[in-house]
Amino acid sequence: MRRTWSPRLGVFGLCLVWSASAHADPMTLGWAQPGGPGSPVTITYSYSNLFDGGFNTSLATAELRRSTEEALAIWGRYAPLNFVETLDSGPAVTDHEYAADYPDIRIGYQPALSSPTAALAYFPLDRSGSEATGLAGDIQFSNDVSAYGTMTWGRALDGPTALDFFSVMLHEVGHALGIPHIFDEAAIMSGSLVAVFTSYENADLLPADIRAIRALYGTGIGSVHPLLETAATPEPATIVLLTTGLGLALRRRHARRMASRI
Repeated sequence: MRRTWSPRLGVFGLCLVWSASAHADPMTLGWAQPGGPGSPVTITYSYSNLFDGGFNTSLATAELRRSTEEALAIWGRYAPLNFVETLDSGPAVTDHEYAADYPDIRIGYQPALSSPTAALAYFPLDRSGSEATGLAGDIQFSNDVSAYGTMTWGRALDGPTALDFFSVMLHEVGHALGIPHIFDEAAIMSGSLVAVFTSYENADLLPADIRAIRALYGTGIGSVHPLLETAATPEPATIVLLTTGLGLALRRRHARRMASRI
């Protein structure tokens, strides 16, 4: 008998926020796509203060990074969204508007958000012509998660004292891409319930989410490009070649030394 898996649902008090220049219907919001639906969209992202040691989490920096990258990649399965990490720049995490000359999606935390909000995201710029803003696309987490009977941000498998960072990030990325809450059917972007995934392998969008993201950007496949990928470990075959080459170089150097002694 084949067993099926479905996410747990919980009320997290998540929130989306309009940036100051957004005045149109939410479904007209999104990142610029000059080539039209289905054409590639490049969206930069950065970590503002998430790794400064003050974020209320049991997760190591590597796990926070992976959770973020996995959440971005899931949205990129269904639309041509290419997420590129850049070094962070801009003001400290804030709910006040600032200039748009910084990474598109800046991810950080505040000591507390408007109760009982665990996290929030700002809609991106208005695709029908409103000026882009700095807050557009930003994702912010609250250090105070006590309203949910939890103590810290962590993983779903950590027990009832942890609020699942990855599942909330997946939801908030949807807002940062321009998707409002979906109320009339099951969705990751539900306005009252958030799916809690116990592993990255089990995580995915639901049909309503897929329709919503494709309505904005068209059908396609995107990508995620972290800054750390440039420091990737060489493939085993490459390591063998490097080792072989080093061995040959050492033998030749030794032969030259011996020849000079004769």
